[in-house]
Amino acid sequence: MKKIVYLLSIALCFFNYSAQTTHTVNAGSYYYNPTNLTVQVGDSVIWINDGGLHDVNGNTNSITNQSFNNPVTFDSPSTNTVGAVIYAYKFTVPGTYNYDCSVGSHAANGMVGSIIVSDPSTNINIADNNYLIYPNPTSDYVYLSGINGDSKATVYDITGKLLLSTSEKKIDLSSYPNGLYIVNMRSNNKSITHSIIKE
Repeated sequence: MKKIVYLLSIALCFFNYSAQTTHTVNAGSYYYNPTNLTVQVGDSVIWINDGGLHDVNGNTNSITNQSFNNPVTFDSPSTNTVGAVIYAYKFTVPGTYNYDCSVGSHAANGMVGSIIVSDPSTNINIADNNYLIYPNPTSDYVYLSGINGDSKATVYDITGKLLLSTSEKKIDLSSYPNGLYIVNMRSNNKSITHSIIKE
């Protein structure tokens, strides 16, 4: 009996590990929803068009014109068909993937997103990515938490101009005008980029 229970336990663990999930991200007027998503290796993400002309660009940041430095790059053609699949991608390499909509000024207006792909068999990118950037939107300060070790945060405006660089976990945006800002965090040889709205 113990042997049967043991074999069933192993089978269930294997099934849970090998089970793959498909996640949906909706894209519309200057948004991806959800903006941030955590998936596992082997999971797929499908971007659905809620309306407008959009693409999914995981190659070059449309705001800074710098590479996202994703573990694997991806890019889709744009579509304006409501309800259509803009892009579908199966993530097989763990890491943090940043992307935006490269159509017009969509990225500059907040149409950016990120996907954290974790590998439960090795715990890759789980411990290092349990971070928070809050509040977002903000009226003055942004706080960083859950970052292990030394870190550096740089803040850019939507034109890609560097505004400030700090190793503090509290970023002061109170002297800057309302709008969209890009925060890039570097910690333990990893780089994570988020958009912050000041209002």
